[in-house]
Amino acid sequence: SFCAVGDCSNRSNRDRVSAHKGRPFLRYLKLPTDEQEKRIWVTRMKRDVSSWKPGPSTKVCTDHFFLEDFRAEDLKRFGDLKYADHRGFTIKRMQIRLKPNSAPNTDR
Repeated sequence: SFCAVGDCSNRSNRDRVSAHKGRPFLRYLKLPTDEQEKRIWVTRMKRDVSSWKPGPSTKVCTDHFFLEDFRAEDLKRFGDLKYADHRGFTIKRMQIRLKPNSAPNTDR
């Protein structure tokens, strides 16, 4: 996977750590299935909505969201882990979910 935001270079086969200090996760999230929400995401991804169409595997990395956009229970699970376990199996498999109506913030 790779991040489809226009100026982001994050790739899942290479980048495992967030560029944001203190954030112990980097995940790649699929675009919403709702067409209106998807249009908002594509616009915020610095893509031309009229010429670029996302495919079924298009993803945005979690670096383009504020911590407040993620579900509190998921953030708590990450916070409960020791940072030393960052590259461990447990963290690699942990899920991080967005709150409803969250959209990428590409000004970060």
